[in-house]
Amino acid sequence: MKGTKENATILGVGAAACAVCCAGPIVGLLGAIGIGTAVGFALFGAVVVVIGAFLVTVVLLRRRRRVVECARVASRQPVRLFCSTRHMPSSSRPPTHGSMMR
Repeated sequence: MKGTKENATILGVGAAACAVCCAGPIVGLLGAIGIGTAVGFALFGAVVVVIGAFLVTVVLLRRRRRVVECARVASRQPVRLFCSTRHMPSSSRPPTHGSMMR
């Protein structure tokens, strides 16, 4: 029974020594991962802000340069208008725009 306790003690001392020895590099690795994550997050945010500013600039410039004018009509023709104060049933309504042109 004495050999079993000695083996357990040796195993416990070995585990404690490993934890003390390897704690520094493990903490350093976790810190590097955290710093890498923070840098990646900041870089991604900066890239998104730059792309967003570029897109807003493009949209605003296109709106300012757009020519606003009325639609041009190929040929001017008179249009007959019907004015009435009473409601006309759909069967007796005047002909459509295409059939009134002369």
